[in-house]
Amino acid sequence: MNSEARSRSRLRNSLESCLASIAIPSQRRGGDATLQVDPHAEVIAITRIDDLIDKVDSRFTLVHLAAKRAREINDYYAQLGEGLGQHVPPLVSTESNKPLSIALQEIAEAKVEPRWPDEQAAVEDPLAFIDEDAAGGDIAREDVPGEDSQG
Repeated sequence: MNSEARSRSRLRNSLESCLASIAIPSQRRGGDATLQVDPHAEVIAITRIDDLIDKVDSRFTLVHLAAKRAREINDYYAQLGEGLGQHVPPLVSTESNKPLSIALQEIAEAKVEPRWPDEQAAVEDPLAFIDEDAAGGDIAREDVPGEDSQG
């Protein structure tokens, strides 16, 4: 068994144990709340994780891509009332209105794919690919340590 298969097996086992602990409240006759495991949730979640990991090269890429796209979707909904139109709307229609769920659905349907910076451009200007929100918008090129601004 190669390392990729072992990694998927470990991920699947940890997901199964986590999902086995997910419980849904139900009511007894006496009004006491009891917990019951939903057997359908486990199958759906594991299938989704396998589909998503097949679309990208690693779990890190999946998490990073989903988080970044979820932020974009959240920003889109936040700026709707302002009429700016700067952000791309959700690319899929889904029952969920949560940005992360929408982002994961977009990745599963291959509507969103990771894009890597060009290696030559990264060598020439290593800070070119850092977007403004990652840098906090407060760092100017002149403030980068190790670079002489007086050239």
